Amino acid sequence: MSALLEAASLSKTFFSEHNALPAVCNVGFSVAPGECLGLAGASGCGKSTLARLLMGLTPADSGTVSFNGQPLDFADAALRKNYYSQVQLVFQNAAAAFHPRKSIGSSIMLPMLNYGCTKAAAQERSIALLLAAGLTPQHAEKFPHQLSGGECQRAAIARAISIKPRLLICDEITS
Repeated sequence: MSALLEAASLSKTFFSEHNALPAVCNVGFSVAPGECLGLAGASGCGKSTLARLLMGLTPADSGTVSFNGQPLDFADAALRKNYYSQVQLVFQNAAAAFHPRKSIGSSIMLPMLNYGCTKAAAQERSIALLLAAGLTPQHAEKFPHQLSGGECQRAAIARAISIKPRLLICDEITS
């Protein structure tokens, strides 16, 4: 079975005034369709940085990320949009991943609207996703600061699965 997502020789070093901090060093792996991969490690070992590299949110110093056998160039907007339609990230800090001035419902709807869903269909699906996540339709009207950490995490998962991606990247999903 061919790889859905593949990382090859990914590396990232961060620099401060006095130090170089290697965060990800020559990491490689592949994930096939239907496969689940978990990474475990101590706090600060580079798991979140790796997730950001896989999504193109942090540029790699070296290495490649491929999806469906095609190397990704995150500078290519069309390629990036297609990738994001198939791969979604659930951030470690769900509250910070939501826009503070937008309701949870509008934040869940946004990916659907960006990928061609009508507003009415996006509203209906966002309520169904909130219910599936153990939340209520009233949560759609709330803002991130009005939700508990667990509620915010469930809303973030609802947003990530709203466009039915082929792959979820979850950064400390149970935190």
